[in-house]
Amino acid sequence: MNLLQDEWVPVKFKEHKRISLADILCSEDCGTVFLPRDDLQFAAVQMCICLVQSIFTPNDRKELRARHKHPMSCEEYSKISDQFADMFSVESEETPFMQDIRTKENKTGIQKLLVGLPGGDSDTMFVPPNEITKICPSCAAIALFSMASGAPSFGGGFKAPLRGSAPISVLIHDDNLRRMIWKNVIPKDSNWYSFLKDAENLPVWIIPIEEGATVSVSNIGVIRGLFWQPASVFLKWKEENGICDCCGLNSDTFCREFDKQKFRYELSGQWRHPHSSIKISKEKKSYIPSFREETPAWEQLSEIFPKNVGEVPPAVIQNSKIFTDEENLQDLKQKITLSIGGYINNQASILERHHYLVPLSSSLLSDEGIKTLRLLLDTAMEVKGCLKSSVMSFFKGLGFNLKDKKNSSFTREAEKMFFLQSENLIRESLSSYDDSTLLRMASDLEDICKSVLEETATPWLSNLLGEKALLSAKNVLIRHINKIKLEFNNGGKDGSVK
Repeated sequence: MNLLQDEWVPVKFKEHKRISLADILCSEDCGTVFLPRDDLQFAAVQMCICLVQSIFTPNDRKELRARHKHPMSCEEYSKISDQFADMFSVESEETPFMQDIRTKENKTGIQKLLVGLPGGDSDTMFVPPNEITKICPSCAAIALFSMASGAPSFGGGFKAPLRGSAPISVLIHDDNLRRMIWKNVIPKDSNWYSFLKDAENLPVWIIPIEEGATVSVSNIGVIRGLFWQPASVFLKWKEENGICDCCGLNSDTFCREFDKQKFRYELSGQWRHPHSSIKISKEKKSYIPSFREETPAWEQLSEIFPKNVGEVPPAVIQNSKIFTDEENLQDLKQKITLSIGGYINNQASILERHHYLVPLSSSLLSDEGIKTLRLLLDTAMEVKGCLKSSVMSFFKGLGFNLKDKKNSSFTREAEKMFFLQSENLIRESLSSYDDSTLLRMASDLEDICKSVLEETATPWLSNLLGEKALLSAKNVLIRHINKIKLEFNNGGKDGSVK
């Protein structure tokens, strides 16, 4: 199966079937990617984007807009893609896609290739013993890409992906698959592309990483970086007719097992992946963020957008201005929906899968708009901090020892209620931002905090001590929120960034 020539993208369009990348780029509507798992569905879309970014990179924004607006011809697709087809054969005997033919024999059941599913003797504790026994070349390629680019590999001794163990990936969403792909492709005249244009651009299955080498990210080009494979993996194929255990479609070739091998090397620097932000730690080191537990989608945006000097948002977000500028010329108040995906992990174990669609006002994605976006998020988190202080004051008034771990659950539960009750409010603020949004949001969040505090305190209000503790806690809440309001009144926070 060749990723540039054959039908491998599982879609739903009148029926569930596989189509080729050419079918997507050369037609106006081909349906939507469809797989039973949200992470594999996200990975399949991201894989299409990476292929187009690697093979069909537009020269400038004018060419990119034209690609986005009109399907390319089948002749043009073939003329460009034929130059690269040999690189993207999944079952090639010499250079198979994202594999290493030198991998030593180490038979592993194919279920281990699917992120988050257990492998080994304890499978039956988690899933039916024969749930995933064979997958088609399409699902195998998607699974290879998914693990190599966004998951913590196979465990101890195996290297993490180029971006780290569980990076957050951000894409610009569009209901039309062809248009979505082009909205996430970055032209050659961009700053992002200029950093990578002179680096080694052959993938690791063509020019392998040297064992024990220290690899400078400045030497990793576009194709090499987007399809980086940190592990030695080799898939084994068997010709047989049947239905794929993953996608549910027919195939005449299946993979039931693969070999894997630990492979050691070191990275120097942080590669600028176009689908991830780069953040700076307190120790002044760059890193790509991962999801945190027990926080809603809107709060995770603080991990995506920069706050400190040296931090940068995903290049696809910076690139989105190409399309919003064009649409704003038509006097449209534009919204952009971000498709955000990733995992929460504990070393090699996947604890949670996270995939969101988050609508944002396009005005929040400019350089100045991102500062306003951060202000919105920071204000919401400050208000949540006010709630936490008031809840702690309440239980302290009851005589609880707040250093006792069992009592810390009260503040966590209050925070969960805050997140739950504020979710729709903050989503609306982010998607329909105007000059009055910040003040209005702060006022509405204050009402939510008062409601959560009351609900938290209710079980303890049967005596005078509880009533007194609640009155004191309300005063703490009002005092802390008034400090935020004072900043607004003094011009520190007024809906614009000073």
